[in-house]
Amino acid sequence: MAAVVMLDRIQRRRLLKQAHDKAKDRELAQAKEIEKAYTELRSTQVQLIQSEKLASLGNSPQALPMKFKTR
Repeated sequence: MAAVVMLDRIQRRRLLKQAHDKAKDRELAQAKEIEKAYTELRSTQVQLIQSEKLASLGNSPQALPMKFKTR
């Protein structure tokens, strides 16, 4: 009887460890996805800021003489 109880405890521990390992793997995969999305977001943000700066230069009064010179 004691051997059966001992085997049951060992099996439960093994199952708990497997469940814990799977949860940890899922968490790491999610963290990697979040990191990738954040990196892409930052890159897009930098590009947007650069585009806005260039667009604002095109509409500034200082840019008017340049427009006339290039025509």
